[in-house]
Amino acid sequence: MKSVYKKILILSLVIIAVLVVLKLSNDNFKKQKISQFTIKINTQGGPELVTEEEVRSLISQGYDSLTKREVGEIDLEWIENITRTNPFVSTVDAYINIDASLSVDILQRKPILRVFNTKGETFFIDSDGKMLPLNKGASPGLIVTAGDISERYLPSQQYQYFDSVSFDQARVLTTMHKLYLIASEISKDNFLSKLITQIYVDDNSHFELIPVIGDQNILLGDVDGLHIKLQNLHHFYKLGYKTINFSQYKTFDIRYHNQVVGVRKIFETEEPKKENDI
Repeated sequence: MKSVYKKILILSLVIIAVLVVLKLSNDNFKKQKISQFTIKINTQGGPELVTEEEVRSLISQGYDSLTKREVGEIDLEWIENITRTNPFVSTVDAYINIDASLSVDILQRKPILRVFNTKGETFFIDSDGKMLPLNKGASPGLIVTAGDISERYLPSQQYQYFDSVSFDQARVLTTMHKLYLIASEISKDNFLSKLITQIYVDDNSHFELIPVIGDQNILLGDVDGLHIKLQNLHHFYKLGYKTINFSQYKTFDIRYHNQVVGVRKIFETEEPKKENDI
């Protein structure tokens, strides 16, 4: 029995000794000066919308010189919160490495749509459905939308993504929410994202797509069954462009279930027929 107590006592002393060493080690670590400060920005394959200089400027509001500060003085949560005030920052992770270096990893937002509303405002919607202010670096290659869009720019506004939308759901969604869903589906398709350059809004339930090739309008209708409609359009352009003379058509209609309906152009003849011509 004494042997058991002795083993427990020894084990307890070892644990206490380890805890003391860890505490002293942690205290010593906290007293170390920050050895290096690095910022990594993941642009998600897009243009740079957040710069190192901008991030350093934000953090300098609380820390004039990080490399002169001790590890224990650094408030990582504050650094993350102040960095998030940049509207183009999606997520941020600040941490201190074992060598006392400070790292800030940033995931940049990815704009997918540029909006021109009827109020004279222009702004972006990103892949997470969030409204973003204008940034010159983000404009090239983005889908542009205009028409009957009355919703104003609200920095706090963020729309929810839906995998599918029923007819009843489509009736209650706002125009901007629908535009986000359309742009999101297009941006996920490598072929369509290169084909479609504009979305025109006739009204809340009638949307038109403008392709980069040809002079046709594509009638999308509402967002119910959106994924299937765009899938049909993808296959139609990819497979039909070699066999169909697209120049003969003024409109392609994808509003109907599993169909792409082409409306031909009307060409006037040089000499109109007379009534008695056969």
